[in-house]
Amino acid sequence: MGGLKIRREDLVELVYWRDPKKSGIVFGTVLGILLSLTYFSLISVVAYLSLVLLTGTISFRIYKMFFRLSKKLQMVILLRKFWNWT
Repeated sequence: MGGLKIRREDLVELVYWRDPKKSGIVFGTVLGILLSLTYFSLISVVAYLSLVLLTGTISFRIYKMFFRLSKKLQMVILLRKFWNWT
């Protein structure tokens, strides 16, 4: 199958909670998905998770676009000040 390869050592670290932050995130996510499957169908859960992922991705892209735009705008303002000064 390909894409997702988990080493045995990484799995043991997750199960034995050697890094509580990573283990908490993984098991909290799995628990949330299992609880949502008790109330909704698998198709609904997958659709909502995909929608959340898509919304997060688009929001991140818009944030990065505005960040780049503001940096360019700051540069233009600095150049205009320099041109007016000379």
